[in-house]
Amino acid sequence: MKLKKIASLALAGIMAVSMLTACGEGTGNNTNPPASSEQTTSDVVSVVKDAIARENAGLTITVAENSTLNAAMDKFNANPSNVIVNVKYEDIVDVLNDVFGQSFKKTDSFAGTTLDKVLNSNTLESGDKTWKYAVYTNGKITADACRTMAANDLASALKDVTNVFDGMDKKSGDTVMNNSYTLYLYEGTVQDANENTVPYIIAVLKAETNKVGA
Repeated sequence: MKLKKIASLALAGIMAVSMLTACGEGTGNNTNPPASSEQTTSDVVSVVKDAIARENAGLTITVAENSTLNAAMDKFNANPSNVIVNVKYEDIVDVLNDVFGQSFKKTDSFAGTTLDKVLNSNTLESGDKTWKYAVYTNGKITADACRTMAANDLASALKDVTNVFDGMDKKSGDTVMNNSYTLYLYEGTVQDANENTVPYIIAVLKAETNKVGA
């Protein structure tokens, strides 16, 4: 009986030491912290890429973030005066011009339009670049709703765009031309005058034309 009591006490001691060791190993060494629920630009990249593929499976296009654009827009958002209801469209365009070295005008916005006639042009010269942009926001909606709105519009705009087409090079005459496309995306939020969170998405499209085989 005495031996059984000693054995029980020894077992209890071993279990207590094991529990303390396990707790010690876990402290400060969580290698799988819970994922953040905050949505990032990578979310809209994935949604837009899938939407374009559904509408135009044959189109080769790079859809990506741009670190310089991210930094510039994060700085823009941090300015309390840049409340979305007060911000002039030109203010955002000025940021885009600084980032991409362009001179965007309102006519360069492609939101709600189709781009096949613009990009599948017969007047391009090899080496030409065409830039277009769009800004998507609709007040106090969810980030998911804003993302869906942008994805649907971008997919529709690019629906009939092709990479290879019969064109007319300004210097060499009729030839087969090739467009390569890069679509840069940014997703952010600002506060409106009533301190509501307003999501918005920026898209900047670069198309570069070259002769096939060049």
